[in-house]
Amino acid sequence: MVIELQSSESYRETISRNRLVVIAICNRSSKNWDYIIKLFQYLEELVKPKIVFGIIDVNMALSDLEDYEISLAKKDVIIKMYLNGSCIFSQEGVFHSVYNDIETLKEGIRSTLKKHSIQIKFIRSR
Repeated sequence: MVIELQSSESYRETISRNRLVVIAICNRSSKNWDYIIKLFQYLEELVKPKIVFGIIDVNMALSDLEDYEISLAKKDVIIKMYLNGSCIFSQEGVFHSVYNDIETLKEGIRSTLKKHSIQIKFIRSR
């Protein structure tokens, strides 16, 4: 289940309480919002071991972002992956092609975690 984070506090709490977290930051009123939720729901079904996926409106995360990230997230989307509370991966924007976005995120997640000696598998889709 993709978590819709409602505040800066829930954003920080989700990151601190979970080993692996992927969070999208974007404008709730943009077309990206629903697309990212569907994309994350699909990824959630594929990944083993479990990664927590969440999404937060940029206006709820202002205190946790750099100025350039705020500007970007208001126009597009930023996807960040956290390991034990530290951001280890960040992606700016999406292609709006489910296949391309899934493959790009899978490779980014897999290669980043490999650098941290963590093996992750994506099972084949149905």
